[in-house]
Amino acid sequence: MLMRGQDIYYWISLGWLTGPIFDKELRVSSRRQRNYVIRAIYVAVLAVLLFFVWMTMPVRERSMAFQSHHLAYLGRVLTVMVTWSQFLLCQIVAVVMLSTAISDEIYHKTLGALMTTPISGFQIVAGKLLSKLLQLLLLIGISLPVLAMVRVFGGIPWTYVLCSLCVTLSVSLLAGSLSLYYSISQRRAYIVIVETIVTFVVVFALIPLFAIWFADDVINVNERKLIPYVMMANPYAVKALATEWLMLMSIFPIEKLNRHALRG
Repeated sequence: MLMRGQDIYYWISLGWLTGPIFDKELRVSSRRQRNYVIRAIYVAVLAVLLFFVWMTMPVRERSMAFQSHHLAYLGRVLTVMVTWSQFLLCQIVAVVMLSTAISDEIYHKTLGALMTTPISGFQIVAGKLLSKLLQLLLLIGISLPVLAMVRVFGGIPWTYVLCSLCVTLSVSLLAGSLSLYYSISQRRAYIVIVETIVTFVVVFALIPLFAIWFADDVINVNERKLIPYVMMANPYAVKALATEWLMLMSIFPIEKLNRHALRG
């Protein structure tokens, strides 16, 4: 009966996926001063952005109707600033954290010892990747109370917040995976960071532009039919479209936007 309970805990805790590497990385991360510095810088950047946006609010206007409308618009601007900061900073943090994940093990000559244990290579990679992803979740969790307070101003649907959260986690996971992959063959962190940035530029900028140009000029396919498919595979384009939809809500009522989307 005891073994059965241990087996249940083993499967629920995802020990079969990450092995002991996940627990080890969490213990090490909790003792590193760098992680606390990153969180402090992240909070400071958000605070500075929110301060400058809040200072743009006029204080001389006495009209309640104007103040109510401006607060709703200000809430959307603050939400956009926070979510875009999340979107960009989480990618940077993921790349930096995982830029030496495997190369450190090679440099300190501990990778060979790990490979002689029952821990598989997949568990080593998954443990390191998911442990850093948990650090990113902590960063995102820091800004969630800010988004909850800003939503009191009105005009901010939770669908935009959830969409931004999903896109941020997806692209951060991709950035961290690429950084982890490049750290296998590169010892220096800045080389891994540069290679990851170049890969993102090629995949999400050059290839979509080349695909649209090739379809329009070579195979004579209308680029308007191809652009939606190219953009939906691009997290930066998805984030920009969601932001545009949120800001249009301050100009057009949501009913008109839905009618326009159905007609389009």
